[in-house]
Amino acid sequence: GSNFVPSAQLACYFGDEQAAATFVHSSALRCDAPRRAAPAHVQLCVASLGAPGGACAPFAFFGTPSLTEVAPRVADKDEPSLLRLGGANLPPGASASCAFGGAEAGQVGLTAATITGESVALCRSPVLSARLTLPLRIVVDVPGVPSLPGLQRASANALPFTLYDADLPTMVPRLES
Repeated sequence: GSNFVPSAQLACYFGDEQAAATFVHSSALRCDAPRRAAPAHVQLCVASLGAPGGACAPFAFFGTPSLTEVAPRVADKDEPSLLRLGGANLPPGASASCAFGGAEAGQVGLTAATITGESVALCRSPVLSARLTLPLRIVVDVPGVPSLPGLQRASANALPFTLYDADLPTMVPRLES
């Protein structure tokens, strides 16, 4: 917003729920959104306490995505494989990506994901030049907030995913009789 002034009387309204607003500077306020048990789209309005109206914008409540499974857990590093991810808080139809790597490994691959249901997403493994095990996360674009394009939320957890080299023989221990 703009033209905010310091006041102890500022409030944010998430739909019908009121939360205190803290003045940051003339174009920013800080509001702590109330917790919601289920995803929802509401109007976020900023106003003086007790004064109806004010400036409003769309706001979306949604849970942090999480992953519980990935199948398969291994794939050939030279061929993209279709992966099925199971989890929670995956909004159907939302734009999403599978992120391979992370802070410790560096971001080494990002592929488009399709969320097919509240708990299922599909994506392809990246094609890379090395064999390695990477953390896999899902990154979901925040749905329903056209005024904030590019806002994303990554899964709270990562699952291990391994790329192997199908051209190299695997070492199988020989059993002596």
